Amino acid sequence: MQIVIDASTLLKGYFPDEEGFEKAKKILFLYSLGKLDLFAPSLIDYEISNAVFVAYKRKRINFDEAKDIQEKILNLDIEKHDLSFLKEELLDISKEFNISVYDASYLTLANKLKINLITGDKKFFNTVKNKAKNVIWIENF
Repeated sequence: MQIVIDASTLLKGYFPDEEGFEKAKKILFLYSLGKLDLFAPSLIDYEISNAVFVAYKRKRINFDEAKDIQEKILNLDIEKHDLSFLKEELLDISKEFNISVYDASYLTLANKLKINLITGDKKFFNTVKNKAKNVIWIENF
């Protein structure tokens, strides 16, 4: 099975207090068995790094844990796509759904690859769920 995966989904697998933790662990387990191929826009590396730094600043984790989580996630064999050549389309999708260009990049990639996007971002999911049928809330995976 192939899926586009967002940063929030991957991160949930490392924070037991997060809604979706068990499903994120399941996704990572299926990936480790070779049953899932993961795709993401190339910006995911920056989103992961920023999120673990924010978790450190908020004292959810210490700095060594932040570095460990960052390393584990960034070392996953995720097929990353540069979508910079789609800048106009990204703006169009952002406008259509009233979402950030960052979020639009995940949705655009899923649309281009004709596969589902698994998200752990509830606000994003609730915003797009009625029009983007290929976006799946992590708890529904």
